[in-house]
Amino acid sequence: MRKLFTTLLTLSLAFSGMTAYAVNEGTNPYAPKGEAVIGKTQLLYKFDNQKKNVVSGSEIGAPEGWTFECTNREKNIEQSSSITVEGNKYASMKLSNGAVHTVTLPEGYVANAVTIYSVSNVDATTRECFWAKVGVDLETPEVGYLKSYKDYTNPDVSYFKLSGDSNTFDIKNSGEQVVVVLVVDYSEPTTTDPTEPEDPVELTHVVAHNIEGVENTGYVVYSDTENNTTNNKEKVTINGKEYICIAFGKSWNAGEQNHVELKPEGGLKEGDVITFTGCTNVTDENNTKKGAIKISTTDGTALSTSADFPNLKTGASDHGTHTYTLTKDYESLVLSRSGNTKTLITTLAVTRVAGTGEGNEGGEGEGEGEGPTTSIDTISSETETVIYDLFGRRVQNPSNGIFIINGKKVLVK
Repeated sequence: MRKLFTTLLTLSLAFSGMTAYAVNEGTNPYAPKGEAVIGKTQLLYKFDNQKKNVVSGSEIGAPEGWTFECTNREKNIEQSSSITVEGNKYASMKLSNGAVHTVTLPEGYVANAVTIYSVSNVDATTRECFWAKVGVDLETPEVGYLKSYKDYTNPDVSYFKLSGDSNTFDIKNSGEQVVVVLVVDYSEPTTTDPTEPEDPVELTHVVAHNIEGVENTGYVVYSDTENNTTNNKEKVTINGKEYICIAFGKSWNAGEQNHVELKPEGGLKEGDVITFTGCTNVTDENNTKKGAIKISTTDGTALSTSADFPNLKTGASDHGTHTYTLTKDYESLVLSRSGNTKTLITTLAVTRVAGTGEGNEGGEGEGEGEGPTTSIDTISSETETVIYDLFGRRVQNPSNGIFIINGKKVLVK
């Protein structure tokens, strides 16, 4: 069976070599000492401002399956002031002092370590605060070692290695109340089937062509000044993950610069699927500045335009996604901005399913989601079924969308 996707690139939020803030010097026995990231990292913060006993998923800036819970049922988790983490501000989670809080990862994941950015929620510097439990009960010094009092731009930073064999761990503080932002170092389950590709990691502005003999290339970023990506890169953080994006500073007309040209060896074929995610990152108090990405032919004929992307500056926590299936062959196509400046592509992929793009019957229409796709309402479980989404990630229970099922592109309703 052909591999469905070529290897994708990843850019993880890394804390290796990180030095502690000044408030940690000589006081915090758990201050980080340049520990390398073991797996991947997920940042947890209080995105939702509702007071709850259990918060999960987007409420803590994480994918579904992540939860943060106060096991003392009479107490809640609240949103507090923003803590600065590596130059970015995140609304913190207020912990009830003395309560046990449990972090749970998706089933099958393993928590390797956690970095805790914390601020004591009192003004008096003589009132002590320290960690009593992080995964295991801790030996604490006679005096408190968390000393960032109401200083949210200069938090304490503590690092704890976990058992590395569980998808859950507990946190408990003693002394005064603290507010925190967490960075969890975790590992995902690995595939045990050597005939299938590993679940691809998240890609960053790389066009992945599943075309035999074609490497992960086939695209050119045309900037305002020259044919390279130097002037078209911008770094953003979404759900705690850092992305190097393709940034569009100007609109594009046929023959002008500032666009991305998709031009794989042998061209693009009917049935190829173009998938991209994106966002905007522009100050806009009235939320009037919109940005999207359109797919065009090289002469400027628009084929498909995404919906307006979410704006990170107005509280968005995720990407917008757009998918377009080619209804005919093209030597090359163009991606360009439609709308405001600071429109960014965060991920970009072109995929070709085995058997498509080779003599398929298809009309000449140019519409969203058209092409050689089978439609089904249910999936049989009588034989082993291998399912991927359009980013090449393994899926167990697909619903409402296009998926690669046993090597074929299928619309699941």
